[in-house]
Amino acid sequence: MVDKAAKKAAAASKSESKDQDSNGVKKTKCAVTREEFRQGAKAVEVSIAGVPQLAEAKEFSTGSLGWYLNGKVPMKIGDKVVTVQIGLNLTIVGSKDLPGLPTVVGG
Repeated sequence: MVDKAAKKAAAASKSESKDQDSNGVKKTKCAVTREEFRQGAKAVEVSIAGVPQLAEAKEFSTGSLGWYLNGKVPMKIGDKVVTVQIGLNLTIVGSKDLPGLPTVVGG
């Protein structure tokens, strides 16, 4: 028969492991819910090579929440202009573990 203290310790250990990553580091908890993000997240303005861009709020297929931007901008190298491709993800730390299902549009 397993004593109550051992059962309690096992339950606490199991609970703590859900709050840690695979390296035993405590996970960061997300400060917003999925619904709060859906209702309140606005596009974020970023500047790439002096060109203003808008990263749109997005629920990624992984379940994470954040902002996404893709596009192209010209950049100068010496006296030549090159086109660079942008791929930018801004991910809210801990959002992947939020309860609820992500809303994936066109995915």
